[in-house]
Order: sequence, then C-alpha cells, then structure tokens
Amino acid sequence: MTGYGDGKLDATSFQVSPAGRRQRSAMVIWATINSIGLLLLANVLYVALRQIGLMLGRLGPVGARSTADLSPRIGEYISQYTARIALEQSDLSTLYLFAGRSCSVCGAVREAAEALVPQWRGVVRIVMIYDKLPIGGSPPKSHGLILAEDTALRGDLGIGFVPFGVLVDAGEKVLARGLVNEISHVESLLEAAGDLAESAASASPLADMPAAEVAKAR
Repeated sequence: MTGYGDGKLDATSFQVSPAGRRQRSAMVIWATINSIGLLLLANVLYVALRQIGLMLGRLGPVGARSTADLSPRIGEYISQYTARIALEQSDLSTLYLFAGRSCSVCGAVREAAEALVPQWRGVVRIVMIYDKLPIGGSPPKSHGLILAEDTALRGDLGIGFVPFGVLVDAGEKVLARGLVNEISHVESLLEAAGDLAESAASASPLADMPAAEVAKAR
C-alpha cells in the first residue's frame, strides 16, 4: 500500500470491510423501520382523536338527562315567563327548545325538531326559542316548528347552557328538562309527553266507552 507522504492514495484505501457494510445496512434498515413505525403511530393517533371528536360532537356533554341542580325545577310552573311568547291557547303539552344564534349544535337540533314535528302533531307543540333569531330572520313557523325570540327568558328560567329542552304540560308545569345535543335527546323529552298523553287518555272516564257512546257523552 502506498503511503500518504507521496501524495498518492490506493483505491483499496476506500473499500469498506464486509462487517462495516453489514453494520451500515443494519442502521439503514433500523432507521426505515423506525420511520414507518412513527408514521403508523401518528396515523393511529389521528384516527383515534378524530373518532373521539366525532363522538363528543354527537353525544355532547350531558344529553336530555334531568339532574337535581338544573333549572327550572320539575313541578315548577313557568307560565309567568313563557306568557311573553304569546302562544295560542292549547290543551297540548309544549316542548320549549332553547337555542343561541352562535350555538353550532343548535342548528342540528333545529333540523331534528323540524323532522319530528309531523310525528308529534296533536300530542305536543315544539317551540324553539332563540335569545336572538339567526341573522336574516326566520318565519314564525318552519316546517311546523314554532320559532320565537326572547332575550331574557333563558336567564329568567335559570338555563345556563344551550341547546336545552323544557317539557311542560298544558298548564305550563315543568315535566322534564335537560340538555339536548342530538335528535335522541329531543325524542326522549317528546316520549315523556307521549307517556303523559297516554296516561291522561287511560284515566279518562270515556276511555273504555264505545265510540258512539263517547260521541253522545261529548
């Protein structure tokens, strides 16, 4: 082998030993595996976080569940407040859905309520109350859903979060209430109204009479 002193290098000076080549190959393979593993882990975390976000968006924080610290209280009469909405007199129960113009979930709840109106017509009225109606205004009724605006009613009733549902009977007595973040939560309150209507019908002295006799009794 030629020395370095004479300014010449032998080509064999740059040759890598077989052991060195194996070590370099092992390092490249290991780095590749690590990179692939990190990419897979990042993808799994992204998918998991996305699914969690979707689930929270669908379920919301609570749902239509009654808890002792929520207002208004079960059994409380709220006609002194709801009278400001000036609804027509009715023997039906009423479901008040409170919403906010800047509430992102409230739009989906409104669509759900509009879809449920035909199914519950004649059993319960559905009224959606905004502290301020969405920009551009809204008709008094949308697909049978009654729309109203009252800037103070939500605060008067002690409702802190929206969307929030309050079910009352014909005398404006609170029967059920709770947060309503999706259609199933709205349905749970409507079903409470349906149960009330069935109980009232079964308790009526006309319930077991033939149709002809009912007509005469009335």
